[in-house]
Amino acid sequence: MLALPAGAIADVVDRRKLLLLTQSVMLVVAVLLGVLTLAQVINPWILLGLTFALSVGSSMNMVQIRP
Repeated sequence: MLALPAGAIADVVDRRKLLLLTQSVMLVVAVLLGVLTLAQVINPWILLGLTFALSVGSSMNMVQIRP
């Protein structure tokens, strides 16, 4: 679902900067997930949204692994 837009973005933007951006966003989302879980305010919708955000970041990173 995200392969075509991710590939187009990877062709236009510098891959190193895109990788740093996606890794930074994934770090923020993972920290937010951990903090919300420790605070016991997590619910299924928040978990679903944060998991989706991590998946988008992961799919953007997979485009970077190209020779």
